[in-house]
Amino acid sequence: MKQENLGPRYHIRDVKVEADGFAGLDLAIGKVDRIERLVEVVQRVAASRNAERIGRTEEVLVESPSRTDPHLLRGRTRRNTTVNFAGAAVAGDLVEVRIEAATSTTLRGVQAVPVAA
Repeated sequence: MKQENLGPRYHIRDVKVEADGFAGLDLAIGKVDRIERLVEVVQRVAASRNAERIGRTEEVLVESPSRTDPHLLRGRTRRNTTVNFAGAAVAGDLVEVRIEAATSTTLRGVQAVPVAA
């Protein structure tokens, strides 16, 4: 789904009010600051937790090709984390993926090759 360009977006801190009767604007600015700080903390914690998964092998349900790189596959772990990985599988397959990198929202890896016994 393509998002239409609705013109420039303004942050509430960019709004300058010089008229009387806008005391609530200070409260709105404080609210935005608190939300931004909360988002930063949540992203930092998520990035840290995902970084702990680097080096592990996780079971991934393959969904489709990656949206950003058609040479990669996209899937989800049992914890519902998105994983982009190199490998050979089709949608619906369960594969083992060795996690090599992480951000606060996604993991990146390579499909693990089973060792013959």
